[in-house]
Amino acid sequence: ILYTMFLTILGVKQGGVVSPRLFALYICAIISIVEDSKIGAALGKILLNIMLYADDIILVSYARACLQRLLDLVSDFGIRREIKFNPDKSLVMVFEKNPKKTATEIVKNNPFKMNNVTIPLETSMRYLGMFYDESGHKLHLQTKRDTASRRLADLSRIGIYSHEINPLMKAQIYQTMVRPILLYGCELNTYNVGETKQLESLETMMIKEIIGIHKKCHNGDLIPALKLRNTKDTIKLYKYKFLLRLLDHQMTAKVIPNIISSLPKPRANFVFNLSFLEEIFRLLKIPYSYDTKKYIWNIESLISRAKEEICKIETNFELDKKRPYVIQLREKFDLPYNRMINAINHDLLAIDPYQEEQEIELNTLFDNELNLSE
Repeated sequence: ILYTMFLTILGVKQGGVVSPRLFALYICAIISIVEDSKIGAALGKILLNIMLYADDIILVSYARACLQRLLDLVSDFGIRREIKFNPDKSLVMVFEKNPKKTATEIVKNNPFKMNNVTIPLETSMRYLGMFYDESGHKLHLQTKRDTASRRLADLSRIGIYSHEINPLMKAQIYQTMVRPILLYGCELNTYNVGETKQLESLETMMIKEIIGIHKKCHNGDLIPALKLRNTKDTIKLYKYKFLLRLLDHQMTAKVIPNIISSLPKPRANFVFNLSFLEEIFRLLKIPYSYDTKKYIWNIESLISRAKEEICKIETNFELDKKRPYVIQLREKFDLPYNRMINAINHDLLAIDPYQEEQEIELNTLFDNELNLSE
């Protein structure tokens, strides 16, 4: 093919089918330029200094001077390729364990620049739908809870609370439209017991609200009756399947052994902010040798254990759905709305809501009489 260089002032078409591929071909040279610099962070023996997804670029380095050098390389590349990197839409984040925030103070006193424009130092960022801050995943968790609540409010406007919709259909709508938002990124985040219970409580509260039953109904039978998997098992399932995808990919399959080789010894279950692989190894109970200070593992055993856990979760889920009491409860979903609500409340409530209201009124009257007698 014969061609000559020509000048273009247009970018790729927004939303075009071939646009991602064309942009990738145009910008892929930046990866070689940054990697050839041999500066940045490391994952075991693997250099990690740049990550790209579409037009989002992350530069990583342990040292301030090295990161500024990477910024200069990217900026020079943009000038040559007529790509304008916007410093106003860029930011710098510092992750450090030092409580004195030494590195943060250094960056504040000597900020990063791109094309002679200062890049702001931030305490939080969003990347590919994930929110990061110095506290780990708390910002992400809170943001997803708020977003899921807004999505449920949007669904209420189109009639998800309607008495004409079967609870099983409502549960499927929730599973399709709300749960993916609430649990987005749970594969990478390590939730402690309290955070997992918060997510589970929020999910069951939303589901009960959609169906119209009392908020104090038991969850153990309701969730499988609606053919939904409980929150805890769902998060585990996402993690195991994500691990299998990583091990099946050519590039990440090479990176993972390097990360595992640098993992610390097993930490207690209550330790916050465990890494993804630390959490996986804890869940799969991968043995650790204190003599060699390394985990005893190989890819085949890791894949085998993950598949066994997935099979166990799926099997338990199917057994839960077929429990006699769960089946009886599911049959009540076909009753007229008012009869269905009364029947479910009667079966799943530890205390009848009307009895509870009467007890509250009696206690109030008793308190009032006591005050009058005094």
